[in-house]
Amino acid sequence: MRFRSTGLGTTELKGYLEFVKRADNGLLTARFQTTEPVQWHLGVSLEPSDIPMLAKVILKPSMIIKTIMAVIRIKKEPNEPPDLMKVEWPEIKPAKKGVPKAK
Repeated sequence: MRFRSTGLGTTELKGYLEFVKRADNGLLTARFQTTEPVQWHLGVSLEPSDIPMLAKVILKPSMIIKTIMAVIRIKKEPNEPPDLMKVEWPEIKPAKKGVPKAK
């Protein structure tokens, strides 16, 4: 996996998903381990209100097809392009009112 953050500028982190589980407090949590250029643990927790949007994105027919094609491509061409994340991120609109825009 590759990670980017507006706080890190153009720095790209590489790593992998360690686990996804449902916490006792009802949150869906995931933990990632970065391996390059630093070794960090990253965590994310989805609140129950976030899960329908995630399910909608994952279950979109176009997303399912792209996922299948990516798996097939990995088997045929295991090397990924070196500049995969060198493109600019589109501006992300806040999901909820009152959430400040990222600069």
